[in-house]
Amino acid sequence: HTRCLSHWSSDVCSSDLEPCPAWGSTAVVAADGLSADVLSTALYVLGPDRGLAWAERHEVAAAFLLNDGHIRMTRAFLSLHPTLIPRENR
Repeated sequence: HTRCLSHWSSDVCSSDLEPCPAWGSTAVVAADGLSADVLSTALYVLGPDRGLAWAERHEVAAAFLLNDGHIRMTRAFLSLHPTLIPRENR
């Protein structure tokens, strides 16, 4: 199985053209690059709370890297046994 990772961070990206809060970034692991990219963008727009809930419901392997240094991960992402780099080393 090939897995692709997409990472998204931006402060302007919304379907109604309103600025998204710059809360952090998302990372998604999916079977192909296009799916990973689309999902990471959509989850960023949803934000860390609604995005995490949606990703959990749809079993998406996603991580939400918050500006305060916290990382929120779905069960599917955790099942991949990720090794994440501490904020001070990023």
